[in-house]
Amino acid sequence: QRRKKLLAKILGEWGQNDLPVHLLSEPRSITRNRLTGIQTVERRASEFFHALDALDEIGRNVIVDRLVKYQEPNFPGAKSSQIKQELELVQKFVKKLSSTPSRQIRKLSPRNYAAYFVISDIAAIYEWLTGLKATRRVDREAEAGQQDTGPFWDFAKAIWPFAFRNDTHGLSAAMKNWAFARKRYGEQSPLIENIKLRRPKWGPF
Repeated sequence: QRRKKLLAKILGEWGQNDLPVHLLSEPRSITRNRLTGIQTVERRASEFFHALDALDEIGRNVIVDRLVKYQEPNFPGAKSSQIKQELELVQKFVKKLSSTPSRQIRKLSPRNYAAYFVISDIAAIYEWLTGLKATRRVDREAEAGQQDTGPFWDFAKAIWPFAFRNDTHGLSAAMKNWAFARKRYGEQSPLIENIKLRRPKWGPF
């Protein structure tokens, strides 16, 4: 009962302070371009590391000599040891960069960040209110094909239109992405804890 009484305040606080920030999230086109750039850097780093690693000692010394002569034409032997150390550091760095590319850590795919953050917050509110874990359920025997169902879906469906000023357009895709991220990476919204900190006078949550 205490949580039911607080629900309107929670939704109001969320709509006034957190939701506007989510709705300003960058478009997927910008995210997609950034991720493409990251993948390009990782791919080139891998190519560079393997090319450098394939060189024998003579080949590495030739690179060092060229750099020294270019940087210190009057004192060609002055920085050989320093250049060798720098080359070793560069090789170690690109090895780290190429050995843990983001595509191995997680599948790089541009999210609709606004929708993802909104459904994550709705899940946090649902779990706080009911004490139940928010889960995505799908009715695979529905006449119209697979359809989302269940108590969390009904809860989200009631709030979603107020966030995006439409019906439930985009909710199913957002819930699918959210469920995948939570299952694989354990991602959760800190919304309720943040509101507790912002509104201590509201009493126990």
